[in-house]
Amino acid sequence: KGFATAGHCGNAGNSVRVANQNVGSFAQSSFPGNDRAWVQVGSAHTLQPWVSNWSGGNVVVRGSTEAATGASVCRSGRTTGYQCGTITAKNVTVNYAEGAVFGLTQSSACAGVSTIGSLSLKLVFSSTGTPVIRSNSEMRR
Repeated sequence: KGFATAGHCGNAGNSVRVANQNVGSFAQSSFPGNDRAWVQVGSAHTLQPWVSNWSGGNVVVRGSTEAATGASVCRSGRTTGYQCGTITAKNVTVNYAEGAVFGLTQSSACAGVSTIGSLSLKLVFSSTGTPVIRSNSEMRR
């Protein structure tokens, strides 16, 4: 069991900590080229089907599907909170010092100063709580 995250958040084998507790490790990670990773969670930990709204509550994630340009999306990030917008472009390339990342989705959900430019490059959720894209989070290697 585990969860998807951004590849730039860690390398394969890196530990993942939540609330100062080791919960698992990166089983796979890819960055640049694409920006995705899989975190394997230990058997003692229970995954929950929600993300924080950063106001004391959670938003339930109900599955996954790809959304079209113009669709409503929301994203949750540690630094800039929970924000919503619309998908403005697909198949976007972003150039980093480490190399280019291809196939990203751009949205108007503000990413904030600590993230990459004006692109909302995060795990993004539809207005019904369905994740629709995976891209950069607010962590950097």
